[in-house]
Amino acid sequence: MNWTCKKESLDSWPGFSNKTLVYPGEEKVWDKETQAIVIRAIQKQYSELDLDASEAINSLNSTTATTVTTGHQLQLLGGPAFLHYKTIATIRKARALEAEHGTPVVPVFWMATEDHDFAEISWVWGREQKFIWDYPSEIEKLPVGVLPLTGLREVAKAWLAEADLNSSDSSTILDCLTESENRKETYAQFFHRLMHAWYGDAGLIVIDAAAPELKAVAADLFAAELNSQGIAPAVSSASEKLKSQGIKPQAHIRDINLFDISPNSPRLGIVDSSAHLNTPPEHLSPGVLLRPLYQELLLPNRIVVLGPGEAAYWQQLDEAFAQKGIVRPELHMRDHVVWLNSQFAELTEWPNAEALKSTFVDSHIYDLYSEQISAVESALSSASDAMSSLANDLDKSLDGARGAADAGMQKAWGAFLKKAKRAVRRSESAALLKIESAARELVRDGAPQDRWANLHVLSRRVGGFVNSREKLLETHDSLEPVKIVFVESD
Repeated sequence: MNWTCKKESLDSWPGFSNKTLVYPGEEKVWDKETQAIVIRAIQKQYSELDLDASEAINSLNSTTATTVTTGHQLQLLGGPAFLHYKTIATIRKARALEAEHGTPVVPVFWMATEDHDFAEISWVWGREQKFIWDYPSEIEKLPVGVLPLTGLREVAKAWLAEADLNSSDSSTILDCLTESENRKETYAQFFHRLMHAWYGDAGLIVIDAAAPELKAVAADLFAAELNSQGIAPAVSSASEKLKSQGIKPQAHIRDINLFDISPNSPRLGIVDSSAHLNTPPEHLSPGVLLRPLYQELLLPNRIVVLGPGEAAYWQQLDEAFAQKGIVRPELHMRDHVVWLNSQFAELTEWPNAEALKSTFVDSHIYDLYSEQISAVESALSSASDAMSSLANDLDKSLDGARGAADAGMQKAWGAFLKKAKRAVRRSESAALLKIESAARELVRDGAPQDRWANLHVLSRRVGGFVNSREKLLETHDSLEPVKIVFVESD
């Protein structure tokens, strides 16, 4: 099976965006003390996993080093493909900036290890089935990153068996899982290991910002939230301005944008600050609106790569960044990618399977039997005209009967066409099933392809994950969002 790759505008695909630059950003210099702390934390995390990222870490050590960052939840076995599209866009943009400026630019993946919504990260689609990591014990509101790997092998093996991945891709995943199990690692460490296996050779650095030494850098930022000097008023002000422009703010504004994340306890939002004034920073977790400020406090980001939803809540942070004196980076939209069956090669929007099948049936009838249909419709028109003439000449009181007879003919013809279409659906059931199956490759459970389909499963069609990764990294317009359509060819 051969696949071609083309770039195109995706304005018409709901959920996609041609927007490149969400926010222009400002020049940033990495504080030397923060740089040293961050690099030591990264070295420690890689050392604990016995992974080598020395070349990328050496680049971070440069006095002129900057970064391009994206972040994401720890989706089961990579989860939906847009996790990869964000990561690939991050690597592309880092390479482009480094080539342009001649200084080290390191791509960074920020793991959302403190997120506590296990249900949201616990699933992955194979070819046709959805597999769920049904955790065997009570984990409600625990940070997903601290979870042991209990039950993960079972779901991984079931997924791999159904997904029928390239053998090298399967081996990479199982090797990472086996190593993590043998070393009794957490889910965060396993995910780190996976991301390194997939992107380490492309220079990606993975960071877990839950590290105590990194939280210590944000001690003042966190303390301000607990001392009535947090970002809530600034975010509220910016949100009101967005509303006045007809833009609905994306994220809920908390009075205190911190969570308690004490060891072996659920992640709970802080409502009463007085009970947490002496809580150490490592036991505090930034909420969705504070996390970007924490990230920018640590990293010298030139660009942050976002999805459309993330870009929306970053817009609420204009005044918060200014209030805290933290330099805001450029915000870029992630890449968008669609994999199409050749049957849908010219498609420019997410399909509705039933509408596509109806179009096929109509085309089948009107293309193959156009002469007969035209003859019937011509005869009906002639009959209608003849009855009208007869009624007019014979007795004008017959006009009502003529109208009823005319309507009856049209109704009978319409009923005949409906039965004809049902006959086509029976005779062409195989073709209709193929249409439905192809449409299901694009939209499933109401979600567009990049929000449910796994990239490793999609990559089976082009010889494996590395092939699709490298294809997506190829572009001459590196700072533009890549809008790629893979089209199956006969």
